[in-house]
Amino acid sequence: MGVILDGTYNALTYAIRQSPEVTDVNLTIDFVVLSRDMTEADQFSLLLAWKNSTYPGQSSCPPCSSPTPQSGIVVNFNVGRGSVRVSDVANSVGTEVAQAPSALSVGGAHEARVEYSHGTLSVYLDAVQELVVPNLQKPAGVIGFMAYRVDVAVDSVRFELLQSAPDGSGTPWASSILPWIIALIAGVGGGAAVLLGSRLASRVKYRRDRK
Repeated sequence: MGVILDGTYNALTYAIRQSPEVTDVNLTIDFVVLSRDMTEADQFSLLLAWKNSTYPGQSSCPPCSSPTPQSGIVVNFNVGRGSVRVSDVANSVGTEVAQAPSALSVGGAHEARVEYSHGTLSVYLDAVQELVVPNLQKPAGVIGFMAYRVDVAVDSVRFELLQSAPDGSGTPWASSILPWIIALIAGVGGGAAVLLGSRLASRVKYRRDRK
């Protein structure tokens, strides 16, 4: 079971939850980049605290119009540049706030994990910390992921919602009922929409250049 994001050629595809809206969260995605367009723009992104997003209609792709939140965080694994970048979205405008080299490659299995707590974001790829970004204070929002100019197979999505410790210490902890394991079921045929398991309850867009 999994999800196929068909982002080639020069195309954009994404899956974004509708609920719950959260602030502190740990998000882990197991995936494989199957192929890419061989451009600097080839990328796979994780979305956090995605608030009041717009979902533009696309009469043609390219050019591909990305969903745009009022506020949020984008963790962008840019395969084309060999980097991981973090952008802070405020008032529907994204600003890059940090960048570092990334070991993401095409063809192999990877685990991307982001930990966001008290305004500090830590980014891991295959259990190796690639970036830490402080001072990202965002309101609650939903999570998701997005592929541009790459084909990505997502095998699993796991997220932990951090809560205050029951002893009153204020230390973040993951409730015993978490992490939620999300089963993903994909069905792609002739450019049809990607299908997701009901527990994901996500908003899914699928766009590709049919030329």
